[in-house]
Amino acid sequence: SGRFPVFGSDGASLQPEALFSMEKPLSFIRDVLSQGGDPSYPTLDEAVVFGGPGHTPLCDHTNRHRTSPMRLDYYCKVLGGLPMADIHVGTQRDMGDIDISIQSSTADILLKNNLIMNDENDPEHSQHLVKTDETSRIHLRGSDRDNIGLTLAAHGVQNYQNTALQKTFVRLIDTAVSNIQESAIYELNQSFEFGYSCETIHEECEKEPHLVLIAYSGTSIDVAASVKTWK
Repeated sequence: SGRFPVFGSDGASLQPEALFSMEKPLSFIRDVLSQGGDPSYPTLDEAVVFGGPGHTPLCDHTNRHRTSPMRLDYYCKVLGGLPMADIHVGTQRDMGDIDISIQSSTADILLKNNLIMNDENDPEHSQHLVKTDETSRIHLRGSDRDNIGLTLAAHGVQNYQNTALQKTFVRLIDTAVSNIQESAIYELNQSFEFGYSCETIHEECEKEPHLVLIAYSGTSIDVAASVKTWK
């Protein structure tokens, strides 16, 4: 997670280390990594980054799931052709299904709180729980584990804090704030030294675009945690 899909490729993505090693990472996001923009849409001084749902794969050769690029293309159209870059949230679906053993008492609590299902009439959404006196075996799909991780992150469980995705969000925020601070200092120094107005300097200086983060409801938890970490 925390990578940037390269649109038009078959699941290729750019690692955040490569992006932030560039001189102007936000310009690269706007000019190269963004997609879905209407050709008539005016050139933005913003780099718009979309963090979609966590259960979306980067690519899907089975054609059974909507991928990150497909979702981003849809949201771009909903927003009137706004060009956006995607940040891959990551999903356990890439790892497939697993079977785990838990204590039967824990299974009872999960069933009681409707956190798992054991309905033979609904196999698509059931976790296929097999109970014994002491232990129980539960079949978890990738989407189930995505939901578990989201719940744990929302409750501040340590292993789900400071993830790769959150680290990328922090670096995006830090880059955007640093650009604003450096620009403000430059404009102030130039206006004092040469007597230029700040408006003139603003027009003449090539600036990095501002950062705009748009997050899916679940991914907003990671954004909030990242802002807290950055502060």
